[in-house]
Formats: sequence, structure tokens, C-alpha cells
Amino acid sequence: MAVPVFRSVGTPVSAGAAPVTVGLPAGLAVNDVVALVATTLNTSLITMADSGGWAWTLVDGLPIDGSHTERLYVWYALYTGKQTAPLLVPSTDHITAQMGAWSGCSQSSFVVNAEEGGSNATSTATFLFSTAISTNVADCLNLVVCTSVYDSTAPQFSSPFLNTNLTSITTRMNYSTNYGMGGGFGLAEGALATAGPVGTWSTTLAHASAQSYVAFALRPTVSYLLTAASGDFSSAGAGVQSGWAMSGNSGSFSLSVSNPVAALSRQLQAASFAMTGVIASKFLSLVTVEGSFTYSGTDAILSRYVVRELGAYPGSFSVAGGLANKHIDRQGESASFAMGGSEAYSAWGLSANGASFGYAGYAARKVEELLHRGGSYGFVGRDAILKVGKIDEAHPRMALGTGNPLGTNTINEARSGRNG
Repeated sequence: MAVPVFRSVGTPVSAGAAPVTVGLPAGLAVNDVVALVATTLNTSLITMADSGGWAWTLVDGLPIDGSHTERLYVWYALYTGKQTAPLLVPSTDHITAQMGAWSGCSQSSFVVNAEEGGSNATSTATFLFSTAISTNVADCLNLVVCTSVYDSTAPQFSSPFLNTNLTSITTRMNYSTNYGMGGGFGLAEGALATAGPVGTWSTTLAHASAQSYVAFALRPTVSYLLTAASGDFSSAGAGVQSGWAMSGNSGSFSLSVSNPVAALSRQLQAASFAMTGVIASKFLSLVTVEGSFTYSGTDAILSRYVVRELGAYPGSFSVAGGLANKHIDRQGESASFAMGGSEAYSAWGLSANGASFGYAGYAARKVEELLHRGGSYGFVGRDAILKVGKIDEAHPRMALGTGNPLGTNTINEARSGRNG
């Protein structure tokens, strides 16, 4: 993993009791995470009149304000390449706003980690925020935003932000306005290499002010690699794992998450692979000898669910899920394959010696292929089988259950060639 990297900030904007269009940061790239900071009078509200196509999430606990402080909003969203500048409207007095972007962040809804806000109604030039939060993954980039009510266009956060738990601390936003009663904000970032307490943020403002503030962390893109002759790998968490790889002899792999797993790669001898999750898994690859593969999930496997060249001697593969699996490819010897689900499977392939293939479901099966020796093929479904082939160079038994257009058929001694 690597700490997320600052991309750029957009031009800050302000107005009285009037709408503002908040410009995008320069150089945005797809999958950048963008933070939108906005402040207004503590008795005012900010409405997002036009989101610009962004799927904005407000940081937990916001907006926040205290007696005599600015009301602080911070939203975040993932850039897809199609969004435009959002439009914000204050209910009264004034508004300030600015956007910043960071690359290398997690692309899940759990990109923001360890959120905490607060306020200080005492007018003071000292900002001191002793947080009680801790990050739960390594290499998070921690952000802090503090407001000022000083009525001036002069930046109020020119002194360095400090935090002894963090490294590479840099101020990224520093803006103030004299519209209405005036006010503004500063934003700083700092890296935390290991999961743990965020610590205490501090700085000195240019002028005494009551303050509202929030601290939160951006999770990095997670990538795991394990290579071992004998070892186990396991992970349980709520965030996305964007890249996984494991290579070794004699080990086990287990994963339990509630968010997408974008890529998994696994090569083992005499090993097992198990995964449980409730959201999409986009790509899986497993090469193993004398191992097993199991998957259990309740949501879609979106793009390709591939188990390619599964050299299982003997091994088993099973998947249970409630939504679409669009592509599965399975090769092995003396192995078994089983699938149970309630939605469409658009492509299947199985090539094995002395193996069995079983499928139970009740939605359309577009392509199913079986190439093996000395095995069995079983299918039970209630919808169309658009194509069933091929059973080559074998004496298997192919059984089709009732409730489909092909009826109840048994094909015996299907020698070389395409049958079905």
C-alpha cells in the first residue's frame, strides 16, 4: 500500500447570500477522491442546488457549528470523469467553498476512515484538537479542516499545522472572505504509516476566532501480496481490497468483506481458497493443485468471475450467490464443480478428467460447455438453455432436469464430437 497523494485544489470561491459554483481541481483523473469544503454563518444552512453529477457523501457528524463559529460542511466523492462543478447556496449572510483532489485512494464507500468533529466557542488564536480516533488500515492520509470567523480576505491559516503522530504535514487550503460577517477555513494533510491513533492537531491562526473543525482519513488503495512455501492468508474488514495476489505451496486463503473485491489472484499447492462477501467481486483467479475453492455471496459478481486453469488433483469448486455471474471458466482433473444461484449465468466452461459438474438455478443459461472424461454433468433449471455442448472424447452421462425446453433427457456414451 501507499499513502494517497495530493492532486490539486480548485479555485476558492465566496459570496454573500448568493449561490456559488465551486470549480474542479486541475488535472483530475478517474478514481481520484475529491473533498468539497464549504462554510457559512452558524445560523445559515448550505444547500447543494446542483450536485454536478457527483455522488457526494457528507463526512460523519457534519455540518458542525458552535456558538459564534462558522458552520462547516465537508463532502467527498469519487471522480468518474463525467462530473461538473457543483452549485452551493447559503440561506443567509455568506458562503466560502473550495474543492481538493487526491489520487491513490480506496475506491469504496469506505474511503473515509476515522471521522471526528468538534467546535470551540472561545475566541482564540490557538487551534488545538486532541482527537480520539484511530485509523484501521496502514498508510492513511489524514486531513483536518478548521474554520475562522475573522472578517477579512486575508488567509488565517498561514502558520504550519502540527501533529506529532503524522509525517509530511502540508497545508492545502487557506481561504477567507469578508462577505457578510466574514469567515473562512484551512485544510491540512498528514500521513500515518501504520494503523493507529491520529493524535492531536494544532496551529496558530492569524487572528483570534471561535472555531469549528473536523478530522478524517483517506484510506489508500489496498494491495496485498503473499508469497510463501507454507503459510495462511486471511482478511476481514469493511473496506475494499482492490488487488490481491498470493503464491505459495501449502497454505490457505480466506477473505470476508462487505465491499467490492476488484482483483484476486491465487496460486497454491495443496491449499484452499474461501471467500464470503455481500457485494460485487469483479475478478478472481485461482491456480491450485489438490485444493478447494468456495465462494458465498449475496450480490452480483459483476464483470468476470474467472477460475482459469484450476489444476485440482483432486479439488472442488463451489459458488453460491443470489445474483448474476457472467463468466466462469474451469479446468482441472479429478475435480468437481457446483453452482447454486437465482439469476442468469451467461457463459460456462468445464474441462476435466474424472470430474463432475452440477448446476441448480432458475434463470437463463446462454452457453454451457463440458469437455471431460469419465465424469457427469447435471443441470436443473426452469428457464431456457440456449445452447448446450460439448461432451468430447468421453463416456459421460449428461442429465437435464425437468422444467426447461429440452425436457428430461439423458445422453449416454457421448463419444467425441459435439452433442446436445
